[in-house]
Amino acid sequence: QYVQGFSFDFCGHMHLSNQARSFNLNVFNTSVAEYMVLYVMRVVCIVMVIIFGLIEIQRMWDLGFIAAMQQNGAVTDMISITTSFGVLLSYWIIEQMPPFKDFKFEALQNVNSRADTYVSLCDVAR
Repeated sequence: QYVQGFSFDFCGHMHLSNQARSFNLNVFNTSVAEYMVLYVMRVVCIVMVIIFGLIEIQRMWDLGFIAAMQQNGAVTDMISITTSFGVLLSYWIIEQMPPFKDFKFEALQNVNSRADTYVSLCDVAR
């Protein structure tokens, strides 16, 4: 992460600060309570998207696709479901990539494997 900060003094002079922060690569360590809460929230979001999608499918089944799309908010609901599904799917795809799934902090600390580990993390970020 790269953060730029701006601060102004009373004369209107600006001070620009650049700060590089490391990513938290250990975010799915469920032994930490904070990360467990994030994991539970993600599971709840998945369940809610599935329920919301089933409700919309039932509406389309009962009314027909064209009639269901003519109701107020139907297009917004479909865009919302599609976006939510896309985000959750992208999380799942990234988590299934070997550099993410097999990541160990020891590989960054080992001088012999550090460069290869950074390259594999860059592949995940693409």
